[in-house]
Amino acid sequence: MLRTAVTALALALACAACSSIPRLEDTVSKEQLNPVRVLPQNAPLYARVSQDGWREAHQLASDVLGPRLLGPGRERDLLSPALLLALEPLLAGDAALPGWDSARPAFFSFGSARTERLERVVSLGGLIEEADLPPGMHTVALFPAVDEGALAARLEQWWKETASGEQPVVHRIQSLRGWVRLDLFGGRAFVDEQGMQAGLEQALSSPAPAHLRLTPALAAFVSGRADVALYVPFDRVRPTAAAQSAIGMVDAVRNVRPGHADMIMAMGSSEMAQQWMLLDPSSAELEDLLLTLELQKEHALTVDLLTTRTELGRRLAAEEGGTRMLPRFADGPSFLDVRMSGTYGPAMRAVPLPRVVQLRLNQGSEHRGDAPMAQVAELFEVAGSWGYLSVLQSPSAWVRLASIANLKVNALPTPVALTARLLPFTSTSLAQGELPRAALVLAFTTAAEADEFLFQMRQGGGTPQGLSAQRLPSAEGGLAYAFFGLGLTPEQVLAPGGALEAIRPGATLTVAPGVAELFGGRLPPALRAMLAQGPAQLTIDSQAPVGHSRLQVGTPAQAAEATAPLPAFEAISRGDPRELCRFELATPMANTAKALADLDPADRATLMAAALAEFDASVARCAQQDPALAKDAQLVRDRATALGKRLAELEQQKD
Repeated sequence: MLRTAVTALALALACAACSSIPRLEDTVSKEQLNPVRVLPQNAPLYARVSQDGWREAHQLASDVLGPRLLGPGRERDLLSPALLLALEPLLAGDAALPGWDSARPAFFSFGSARTERLERVVSLGGLIEEADLPPGMHTVALFPAVDEGALAARLEQWWKETASGEQPVVHRIQSLRGWVRLDLFGGRAFVDEQGMQAGLEQALSSPAPAHLRLTPALAAFVSGRADVALYVPFDRVRPTAAAQSAIGMVDAVRNVRPGHADMIMAMGSSEMAQQWMLLDPSSAELEDLLLTLELQKEHALTVDLLTTRTELGRRLAAEEGGTRMLPRFADGPSFLDVRMSGTYGPAMRAVPLPRVVQLRLNQGSEHRGDAPMAQVAELFEVAGSWGYLSVLQSPSAWVRLASIANLKVNALPTPVALTARLLPFTSTSLAQGELPRAALVLAFTTAAEADEFLFQMRQGGGTPQGLSAQRLPSAEGGLAYAFFGLGLTPEQVLAPGGALEAIRPGATLTVAPGVAELFGGRLPPALRAMLAQGPAQLTIDSQAPVGHSRLQVGTPAQAAEATAPLPAFEAISRGDPRELCRFELATPMANTAKALADLDPADRATLMAAALAEFDASVARCAQQDPALAKDAQLVRDRATALGKRLAELEQQKD
């Protein structure tokens, strides 16, 4: 009886606890979500912008970057025509846009495209043809309106005044309840207006079968108050990047004679397959990200980065450990203070690398002892901007890769936390040859690790002239500390009595206002004014299920938007078992494409035969798991075979 009562009480308490945690769906209203649901659901980038906020952000960017980079008219060189046309109305005043509702933000989606056919070919390493490409890229602007008719009429007039015949963009303006929608379609230099108009009609009549999942980052995007907000769902970045790369490649060979064009397309398709595999969802730590900018003119700039972690990302973040105690610096002036805490633990060491990276490592190990990183460096060079997207999506995989490369982060014991301080100095003292004074404290889990770190630094000449290095007393039952001072001793810079401070997982970097004096008149006036109000501080929370980083310059006249308590939500894995099979096929097919691009016909035939044999064997193994795979595999195989025959015929004609 007692056991039954205790069980019932425990269940009741558990239910009460559950009910106290809000569901993510309950934190945003239907009205807040509606603008995003009206936009295409397959775009790689979304924006929410207030009219005043965009004008001030644009002015700040002009001040910081300077007129040569972002002066009058330079935006046309930096932004695509569609993106520029979508944003341009925001720079107009209310009087220039009758019917505009300045109390609400405008919403945008950029770069959506129907890429299903292209994805099927690229994911198998196949040769790309023009028929695979979307007819263009779709940009949508949703402008808030108190008078839809007046605003729509003004936007139509604005289009006639602004749009240039040189810009391959078609448009459509529609009045919705409380909004005016502007659709722009373009991005294909060799598609005529009729073709783009047909592409726009298709985008409107049969939108892509996609749906943005409600995550904490998306919820904050639709409900926040920041002046400018940018939202990126990572699962759409790869298809759109592939479409843009393929469009550029196809357009570039239009006036190249057939034989050379075929080889260029073959090599380009091979590289695109490697780029596609580099953005491997199975190693993705982030589902999406939200970047917001809140600007209080002459007072403060606040930039927030919010990321929704995948299952893998959560597991890695949980390994960061709890709060750690480190020696505290004494009170006093400083130019720079840094606090960091994290762990390169077992889960991090086992984090999956993008499969194409692992393949390159394996291939390098088979041929040369020092080849693995050379193989990966070559891949990263081929990847171009895709490589940086991979680092952003899977940062821990690239940290692990750095350790595989036997960099010093792996050769030395790894600290679990650090604090650092740079004392004030002047440009005059630097000119006179005086070194700045600074101190660094590294924390290790054991005294042996701290001693080994100091020993290796001394043995390897890692302590330059003027830098002192020593062990500090360990706190009872705590960490072991190594101190490094440039012109400073522990007694001069650390708080007396062995005082400690708590360092949370993540990082904090604080730059004092006095740093602005070092730049003299070279610092933009807007940033100088903000630094006069207070310090610049970067904070990174690396442990929560949702990552949060904030950069704040100056002291806001009103508090920056706070991050709300995290509601309950489910983490997802972005890996797909079917993609593993496509990866197995893409590797030999990419090798086939590379073989076709080889200028030596004899090598071309041999390499192609071997690659196609490997491809066929993989198809037989994988077709049962993915019903659509066999048809796609036959398509890319037929293309490779046909291209091989065309190139052989061209060689015979030369003879």
